[in-house]
Amino acid sequence: MARGFTVVLALLAVLSGDAGGAQGADEKARKKAWEEAQAVFTADFRSEDPAVRRAAVMKLAPFSDMGLGRFLVEKVFATERNAGVLDAAITILGMAKQPEDVSFLCGKVLGKGDWQLRAALADALGSLHAPAAADAIRMLLKSEKDPRVLSMALFGAGTKKLADAMDQILPHLEHSDWQVRVAAIEALGELKDERALMPLIDRLMNERGRLREDIAQALKKITGKDFGRDANKWRQWFHERDKMESDPPPQPAKPAEPGGSAVKDEPTYFG
Repeated sequence: MARGFTVVLALLAVLSGDAGGAQGADEKARKKAWEEAQAVFTADFRSEDPAVRRAAVMKLAPFSDMGLGRFLVEKVFATERNAGVLDAAITILGMAKQPEDVSFLCGKVLGKGDWQLRAALADALGSLHAPAAADAIRMLLKSEKDPRVLSMALFGAGTKKLADAMDQILPHLEHSDWQVRVAAIEALGELKDERALMPLIDRLMNERGRLREDIAQALKKITGKDFGRDANKWRQWFHERDKMESDPPPQPAKPAEPGGSAVKDEPTYFG
């Protein structure tokens, strides 16, 4: 019996050793593939054609677990200015899975570096499925001074549906920079919180240009109503709705008592 038990243990040791060896081989192959992908990217990213550079970025998508966030920041965001290439990088960046990647990105966006880098990363935070990304957006909403970075943070708040950030978003409807106001309007439309109705209607009374259409669309998203850019109609609807909600509902008529008449015998003018 003891001899048989020893054989079983030896067999288990061999099998687990084989499994560990296979896992190690897989990790080694994965790292090698990542190194090869970086080499191909470096060669393609030298191209003057933005389409080639964009394709080079998209090829990195399978390596979201290999420190991709830091790589993209250092190799793409630090130098790239083409909108199409940056959009591709933001999409790939949203796939980053490693906690150290997320921490690195949040540190960069909350730092004091180049505004273009920080704005692009703030945009990417809206796609990152990590609590740290949402926390970074909230911090930007409270303290960011650069309107371009702040705008991206507001868009991110709308994308992530940060309902608890309403108190930070609403004041930006009065911001002096129109880009910030556009982002705040869109964020409120995405949140669909009725606390934004009256501030948006007030802003519709005072806004000019394309922002009036943005406000009308946000109000439509929140209410399901469509009064276009007519601030007076929105205001009238809002107050009538409030009045209907505040008035007590009509009480149902009492049923007639059994055996009696439903009409009361009361004095009348001609009686």
